[in-house]
Amino acid sequence: RLVWADVDPLTRVVTAASIEKVLTPSTKAVVVVHLYGYVADMPAIAALCKERGLILIEDAAQAIGADEKKLAKTYSVVCIRYGVLTMVVSAVLMYIFAPKMIWLFIRDAAVISVGAAMLRIEAFAEPCVAVTNVICGALKGGGDTRWPFYISIIGMWIVRLSMAVAAIKIFGAGLEGIWIPMAVDWAVRMIICIYRYKGGKWLDTWDNIKETDN
Repeated sequence: RLVWADVDPLTRVVTAASIEKVLTPSTKAVVVVHLYGYVADMPAIAALCKERGLILIEDAAQAIGADEKKLAKTYSVVCIRYGVLTMVVSAVLMYIFAPKMIWLFIRDAAVISVGAAMLRIEAFAEPCVAVTNVICGALKGGGDTRWPFYISIIGMWIVRLSMAVAAIKIFGAGLEGIWIPMAVDWAVRMIICIYRYKGGKWLDTWDNIKETDN
């Protein structure tokens, strides 16, 4: 059961004291959300969770609004690592067990053979999907919403669509003519995302927004 803790009227985020008031013997985890550029007192909250043996989950998407750029960069790197690790494991399992996964839906040997081949193509794209989605999330959290949009347009409408049309119409490819362009699309998106992310300009987007508002 979800239990809400009250927020500080000045900072609009929860405090260690407000969290402690609603803790019960059945509490398993605490979720802290930084909001509107206000950052919760994480050292105090972390100490409380450690004392009570609770899992602490921190949503730092809007921490950057409080000029916590280093914190935003640190958490985004952690998310990228975990995202890639998760998707690499998934990709390996997908590649190895592709025939059995298709078998769960259909028993036709020919269909299983083709479906497994397509799944194995998808497996190579999975790490790229992880990096792209996590970095795009970081960019959006930093207020840089235009680049994720541009990246999607480039990947889907320029890379994937043009390659698929060429593969099918010119080279007479079958299903692989759709799935390989999809994998290339995600690889291109990942490269552009990494370029934008490492450039660091997304960390200054909120500063530019504040200057415009003022």
